[in-house]
Amino acid sequence: MKVLLLTDEVWNDTVYKNNILSNWFNDSAFELANIYLAPGVPENKCCSKYFQITDKMMLKSLLTKQKAGVKFSTLDKEQAKYKIKINKKESNKYLRPHRKTASAETIRFFNDILWMRGKFDKTSLSSFIQDFDPDIIFSLRQASRKMLNLERVIANLTDKPIVVFSGDDEYLLDQFKISPLYWLRRFHLRKDLRKNMKFYRKYYTLSEKQADLYKDIFKVDTGVLRKSGEFRDNFNIKEVHFPVKLVYAGSLNNNRWKILIQIKKALEKMNKNTTRMTLSIYPSDKITKHQKNLLADGIQTFIKPPVTADEFKKVYRNADIILLLEAFDKKNRKQKKFNFSEKVVDCLASNCCTLAICPIDNPGYEYLNKQDAAVCIENTRRIYGALKKLYLQHAMMYEYQKKAWECGIYNHRKSVIQDKLYKDFKNIVDTKN
Repeated sequence: MKVLLLTDEVWNDTVYKNNILSNWFNDSAFELANIYLAPGVPENKCCSKYFQITDKMMLKSLLTKQKAGVKFSTLDKEQAKYKIKINKKESNKYLRPHRKTASAETIRFFNDILWMRGKFDKTSLSSFIQDFDPDIIFSLRQASRKMLNLERVIANLTDKPIVVFSGDDEYLLDQFKISPLYWLRRFHLRKDLRKNMKFYRKYYTLSEKQADLYKDIFKVDTGVLRKSGEFRDNFNIKEVHFPVKLVYAGSLNNNRWKILIQIKKALEKMNKNTTRMTLSIYPSDKITKHQKNLLADGIQTFIKPPVTADEFKKVYRNADIILLLEAFDKKNRKQKKFNFSEKVVDCLASNCCTLAICPIDNPGYEYLNKQDAAVCIENTRRIYGALKKLYLQHAMMYEYQKKAWECGIYNHRKSVIQDKLYKDFKNIVDTKN
């Protein structure tokens, strides 16, 4: 089956580790082509046919008669060399000098205008689509007006069925924002989304809550689609270390670092007479000096340097408890109300006991709690009690090692996810025909 992917970012497994596209499509039965809206050279094992459109191309289309878009194949060595040369020069530099002085919302606002008014090379785009002749079009986006605009352009060039995936809330007004530009963009985004709904044969989300809500609002067929993980065919108990090793790997943003401070305080209480537990933190983003001073004491809490996706497997093999954290403040709770973190599956695949410290209405927390696949606490005041219980009852850690594996093997194996995608797509294509 031929699938045409529409993406906002370049599909590069070297730059973007743990890429969801590679997670879904590596070793799959799909033949793929990709239209993407970013600078950069693709690097993956799944796809070789590309059509690229960038901010710079769109700006040039407004200033000159040259329309935006170029097709190429990574299998053609001459084309590949050309693209690498061009992409090294192009990095949307005209926006970057303003990022320090202008707000992110202002940048997004003008970027929206650029993509609404820029001129696509529809002749080349149509030729690319016709040459590939996809059975289905799969659009992956994150509350993006330029992606919604691309979908409308594509829908006018071909009658192939369109399926979409978004992990973001693209529609509701229940947000904690004060920027007038944010709300102006939000209303335009809602209008664009309503306009596009007639094109969609299926709308995938990360959470059942969002899928049910959008099905009710838009009367569109919805479904849940999540990443897969690597799970052994047979479960093996992993012995717990002394001291017990806790690991947090991920972003410190959205106030997660404040939860880590609460964990550090609980460990100080736990380790008053002897070191019973330690915490290693592997930040995926830049850590400030202030955060580092508050989080790392070199005795029970440690800040570790960045590691690769493959190195993380070794980190998890040597860990006992993996932490899943989501912020409790009102702003971030509203922003993340439909967000099912990819870290959920990483935790399940770690062969460790998972400790989830999240708001009770967070989709990842709800899922793990329902599946009984993690130790779940919905209040930071319960951190010390949960850690003490796990330390005193090692059998509980072994129990949740197995429960995580059982949840993963039944719900998140690559074969399970790929079979679901293939069956859904085939049903849509067969229904159309």
